[in-house]
Amino acid sequence: MKKLLWLCLLASFAYAQDIPRAGETIEVSIVNVDVFVTDRSGRHVTGLAKDDFVIYEDGKPQPLTNFAEYRSDLQNEAVSVEGTADAPAPAAPRRQHRTLVVFVDRFQGFGSNSGEQLFSELKDLLHQTVRLGDSVTIVSWVHRLFTRLPFTDDLAAIDRVLDKMAAERNYWKAGDYRQIEEEQLFEQEAADFIAGANARGGGGSMGNAGGDRAPAGGPMPSLEQLSAATDELHDMQAKTKAMRALIESISGLDGQKSMIFVSRSFSTIAGQQFLTDRHALNAPHSLYEDLNNMTAQIESVAKAANANGVTMYMLYPAGLETSGWVQNAESRRMPGTGEATAAGHAYQAMLNETSALQYVADQTGGLAASGSDVIKLLPRIEEDFSSYYSLAYRATTHRQDRARKIVVKVKNRDLTVRARHQFIEQSDETKMKNRVVASLFAKNGEDAHIPVQVKIGKPKASGKGLWLLPVLIEVPAKALVTLPDAKGERGAFSIFIAWGDILGSVSEVTHRTVPFSMEDVKRAKGERFGYKFDLLTDMKTNRVAVGVYDEVAREYGLASVKLPRTVAAE
Repeated sequence: MKKLLWLCLLASFAYAQDIPRAGETIEVSIVNVDVFVTDRSGRHVTGLAKDDFVIYEDGKPQPLTNFAEYRSDLQNEAVSVEGTADAPAPAAPRRQHRTLVVFVDRFQGFGSNSGEQLFSELKDLLHQTVRLGDSVTIVSWVHRLFTRLPFTDDLAAIDRVLDKMAAERNYWKAGDYRQIEEEQLFEQEAADFIAGANARGGGGSMGNAGGDRAPAGGPMPSLEQLSAATDELHDMQAKTKAMRALIESISGLDGQKSMIFVSRSFSTIAGQQFLTDRHALNAPHSLYEDLNNMTAQIESVAKAANANGVTMYMLYPAGLETSGWVQNAESRRMPGTGEATAAGHAYQAMLNETSALQYVADQTGGLAASGSDVIKLLPRIEEDFSSYYSLAYRATTHRQDRARKIVVKVKNRDLTVRARHQFIEQSDETKMKNRVVASLFAKNGEDAHIPVQVKIGKPKASGKGLWLLPVLIEVPAKALVTLPDAKGERGAFSIFIAWGDILGSVSEVTHRTVPFSMEDVKRAKGERFGYKFDLLTDMKTNRVAVGVYDEVAREYGLASVKLPRTVAAE
């Protein structure tokens, strides 16, 4: 009979920080940065060499260790910067695996054919870029995350899902009709404003939300308006959390990683359309807008993308059948009728959306667009997938969660460079959490060294449609390392646990540290440590992922299991 030593987690917390260490560890990590280079016309520039680039970390130039150009019309060219002149030329690398998340935020058509047009163009983009072995997932957001298509390279399946989504026109949650009417009114005002601006010859790029704002002290919103704005606040908080989870879910995957975010609402001020006076041009700033400020959440999405090497493409298709929003100050201050003041309100509401989208795109090396510019942008996204440079340099890390500024430049000043703005050094804990979340969605952990086993027991009813699901984690004692200190031969390992459901939602990652001694290893007789817990679950939970991290050796292991389709059947 296999012997297991049960280590009591409840008694371990007092010792979690008392882990034997060999000393501070300073590592050298390879930082990879995807770089897109375009000319003044926006066309991708190919054929550059490593000497054409300079990369800076916190203002200091860094020597390149690796350089590669990827383009569809040429075998990939790669250069290893290190080595002797006599060294043989390195073999061209295989094409990079592409991982793409298509995130559609409660999209509704903004006209009779606009929805079909957008999804048709998305299908064309994916047909041009997705190749055998790539991974594409499609999710939608209607107050929570719905996985419409798990990771696949099946273009026929992708087409079916996008065709279905293109035909959807209504929210899926009862009680939203008041907000639908408010949003439809805003959309009509936006379309009227754009049409008038086009007639006056306006332009079409994005600007900063909050410009030309009046001082604080605006009119008091009604209770109905406050309720609607609060709903938007909660929705934005949950949405940005889901975006971070999706980004982290692909963090452990190699190759090019991107997200196309089709936004209905990604607001700097959540629910601003409910908090300002629609019929007052440049409506006064209010206390409630401060309370609903989403800057921290928006920045957290960009930070997560930078930390995990994900390029963000942010699309806002409002007013899709017209051209972009004008930036002319005179057109925003049109004197006269209530229609003009409503247009001013609509313009400010637009900036509330587009500034947040532009920020995330800029920080991650991606692109953003609104209105009909969305359709124009999709071919540029396709070019990004097939024509880019990959630069790498060495950075010292101290296993801490901290950001460093990255700037990539080319010597030819006529060219434009897009790349992520940050390198986020990650702590061991953060890396493990990301690995565990990623293992819920795809196989990863190829460099893992600790074999971990997860076993699922018989579920027990817990009332109100919930079940207690026994989960057993087994870790080989011989796979863990101990170090001698004043208290004897000791070690410690940490357990990370997360679970997901059929809708694509992911739990927070639970983290516990378990110290042990050589005596514990002897009592286990060289076999396994066991840790058992009960997972409180519902009918939707369908998978569990576990990570084990050796706090001394700094090695890890991963395991994931699919749960029974229905625990009630047990």
